[in-house]
Amino acid sequence: MSRESKRDKERLERQHERAGDAGSSADAAAAAGGSAPGKTKERTSPGQFVREVRSELSRVHWPDRKQLTQYSIAVLIFVILLTTYIFFIDQIFGQLVLWVFG
Repeated sequence: MSRESKRDKERLERQHERAGDAGSSADAAAAAGGSAPGKTKERTSPGQFVREVRSELSRVHWPDRKQLTQYSIAVLIFVILLTTYIFFIDQIFGQLVLWVFG
């Protein structure tokens, strides 16, 4: 269950407790994933936000040094190849323009 759906479920339960009316249209809209008309979403507190960010970052697969080096070299090679390709295309079109309009 995603973080947002957990919050929606908790919010729905609080609304049920407050209203005591499980069949209201606002509750049905919230249960369906929509928001109730005229209602604003509750904001997450800064502490809750930091806890959720730390939780998400703990699930990230961080590359080790060897993988990071390999990925960096691959990116550098690709950038060099692409830069060289663009340079030669620019030179060819430059010469072509000089020949046509020159």
